[in-house]
Amino acid sequence: MKTSSKVVPILKWILVVVCFFSLLTIIKDFLAISELNPLTTKEKVFNVVGIFLSKFIVLGVHELGYLITRLWLGFRFDLSLDHLVQNRKTIQ
Repeated sequence: MKTSSKVVPILKWILVVVCFFSLLTIIKDFLAISELNPLTTKEKVFNVVGIFLSKFIVLGVHELGYLITRLWLGFRFDLSLDHLVQNRKTIQ
């Protein structure tokens, strides 16, 4: 019975790895990623700027999800800068 319990997790991991790489192969063939190489300098700059800006857009949507969830659950959204003013007074 113990050998069976050791084999099952190994088989599960093998199945996960096979499914993952199969999915990558299907996505690669479906999206034709190899044809998306930028040819001109303008396209390269556009790709780099797009990747850079997309990080901030995704982060903003992620944080907006937190805000909506907290408001929906009844948390109060209070934006105050009192702690900054108090710290500034103690420094001076």
